[in-house]
Amino acid sequence: MPNTEVNKTIHVVAGIIRHPRNPSKLFFTQRQKGQHLEDLWEFPGGKLEKGESRFHALQRELEEETGIRVLSALPFHSLTHQYRDKNIFLDVWEVKDYSGRAHGREGQLSKWLDLEELSEYPFPEADLPVLQALMLPSELLITPELTSLIVDSSLQHFQKMMQMHIYPLVLFRSHYLDNKRYLDVATKLKEICDSTNAELIITRADLNSLQSKQFESFDRRHIDACSIKKLTNLSFDESSFLSVGCRDSKELELAEETNCNFILLSTSCESIEDPQKITRDWHRFKNVALQTRIPVFAEGNIDRKDLSVARYQGAIGVAGSTDFWSQ
Repeated sequence: MPNTEVNKTIHVVAGIIRHPRNPSKLFFTQRQKGQHLEDLWEFPGGKLEKGESRFHALQRELEEETGIRVLSALPFHSLTHQYRDKNIFLDVWEVKDYSGRAHGREGQLSKWLDLEELSEYPFPEADLPVLQALMLPSELLITPELTSLIVDSSLQHFQKMMQMHIYPLVLFRSHYLDNKRYLDVATKLKEICDSTNAELIITRADLNSLQSKQFESFDRRHIDACSIKKLTNLSFDESSFLSVGCRDSKELELAEETNCNFILLSTSCESIEDPQKITRDWHRFKNVALQTRIPVFAEGNIDRKDLSVARYQGAIGVAGSTDFWSQ
């Protein structure tokens, strides 16, 4: 008789708890001897009970395991993972506000770990995509279209804006600048990003190789999924950083073949009533986003205030231009 328990998916909720005085430090607990995946470090949490909401399960589990009372939280990242003896749906939330002092309330070892320390500790396989997502910001700036006429004023605006609100990741898009002019502007944008510890991502529609010598000084690249099959060389150094833009499930599958760092998934679709009008379809977005373990940013007619909505639809963050650029 087949073991139905192996095929059953267990819904596990877990919490990202940040140190009250140092947000770069996160709280982790170590699984005890005799437990599944013993001795590995993990986000504290546990199983969702029948009839229980995800948020209430998070509150209950974190109070039982760490002694804190969760006051508010947002979904962060979720994925399905198959172990040899069980399947789990890992539903990780970012705790935004809590009361109490986090500790190993059930006798388990616990530690506050800085993000830069995480690679030194063993974690369950299911947690690894979440750790990757933690290295990404919640906001990603996409530059507006820059023509030759507005480049100088746009660079000045960008420099002032980054002094007031730093975007850790900036994607430079331009369909109107030729490669020579694009490279010149990208170099200037990178200088501004370097001065604020931000990273610049470049993208070119005619980029036929991820190892193009013309752009070799930029190790962060972005491509659209529809261009993947046109690339003559998909290999790139491990220190490089690749993101992919997708619109649907088929493009998502192409993106996964590249082993990219994150995906920009469009929320946009044509209105049924008016084909000329572009609307947002969060239902479609969520169905696609939950199909991948790769971190997803919501893109397409997105404002910074949409972060909470995007998180509930399976995105770890939001990416945009107009509202982000006017900051």
